[in-house]
Amino acid sequence: SNSVVEVSGQDVPSAPRSLGTVSINSSSVTLSWIPPATPNGVITGYSIQYANGTVIANFGTVLMGTAGGLLPDTVYELLVTASTRVGPGPPSTVTITTYPGRVAEINILTDAITSSALTLNWMELTITNSAFSRYRVFYLPVRGPYGPIIAGSRRKRQSAQVGELSMDFAGTTGTLTILHGAVTYRIQVAAVAILSGQEVIGERSDAVEMTTLEGVPTAPRDLKSMDVTNSSVTLTWTRPNPPNGIITMYNVSYVAIKQQGGDLLGSHSTIVETINNSDSSLTYTDLTASAKYQFSVVAYTSEGAGIAAVLSVFTSPNITQGDNTSDDSSNTGVVAAMAAVIVILLVGLTISVVVNVWQCLKIKSFDKSDRNAVRHIHNVEGPSTAKGQEAKGSTDPTYEKVQLRKLDDAVNMDVNPSYNTMKLHDVPEYEEIVTTFS
Repeated sequence: SNSVVEVSGQDVPSAPRSLGTVSINSSSVTLSWIPPATPNGVITGYSIQYANGTVIANFGTVLMGTAGGLLPDTVYELLVTASTRVGPGPPSTVTITTYPGRVAEINILTDAITSSALTLNWMELTITNSAFSRYRVFYLPVRGPYGPIIAGSRRKRQSAQVGELSMDFAGTTGTLTILHGAVTYRIQVAAVAILSGQEVIGERSDAVEMTTLEGVPTAPRDLKSMDVTNSSVTLTWTRPNPPNGIITMYNVSYVAIKQQGGDLLGSHSTIVETINNSDSSLTYTDLTASAKYQFSVVAYTSEGAGIAAVLSVFTSPNITQGDNTSDDSSNTGVVAAMAAVIVILLVGLTISVVVNVWQCLKIKSFDKSDRNAVRHIHNVEGPSTAKGQEAKGSTDPTYEKVQLRKLDDAVNMDVNPSYNTMKLHDVPEYEEIVTTFS
């Protein structure tokens, strides 16, 4: 029995409150709580116990603790008590069920290993306190044909599978598919069960490692053309990902097609040896100008050729000295023609301006009522009348144009060029006649 020490002003505390689980696995549980409502003194610590009172773990004044050493797939009633200097108080209780135990005896079927799949089996796990659902196989690529697989480093990746993957199986045998060639996988198996309406994963098995066989590679990556001229081009590319093995060589080939007419110009194939490098390049010379080249790059492993990476390149046309002269002459002719057009336009514009100005300066035609008012003019010997002689349509070739100035108008008439300024008789609304010589 627990001894009780009498301390003045203190007593055992009440039970911890809000006891609950933080996490559970196959062999341990983490619990949390808050201090008692009535501490009856200074709390000196907490403890987790089995239902029979056996202490699993003691803690200080922290409000969380983990009890380990539990059995998998087992129901436990656990107690948590608080203590003062007087002693422990009454417990709070919680019931938990640990997760399923560890799957044992994983066996890889070596005769079923290929470059993209492997088959394994394991011992059946007995589960009594939760509802069995299935088995889950975890597999992680750890090494490739060029060394460790490092997540986040593209140049060092040898598998597009970076990070842990998983597949579920109902029984105790499973085949992992869509694997990559020449890659080592770390494999574990765990049982999946349903506990209190939630899916729980049991303890994982010990890890086993197995390497897939080599396979044919995927297509080379990042195929690009550089420094394209009328007779040469440089191709660059990077190693396939995944390579599915050690890349032994690349086969680079092309088909050349004339751009105009589509005639086949020829084909060529080149072998590029590799020395475990991830990047490669090849320069072609003596190509045909103004042609379309269809390049194909294929990687090889010990298992053969992989998928081709394809790129189209167009060579530039030939440029000779004669072509330059012809171009210069053509350009000169174009410039001369443009200059001639500009001159013609300027001359036409000038003529148009002069005509418009002349039209503005010409004497406006006066209407019939004004012409009827003009009947008398003076000749060179003195005043004289020229009845019937209208300003417009005079038949006397010695007459020129004359302008009659009105207060706000002007009229045209013909008159002898020897006249200068004359007064109109009997036409008081006109001021004068000013001769204009053509």
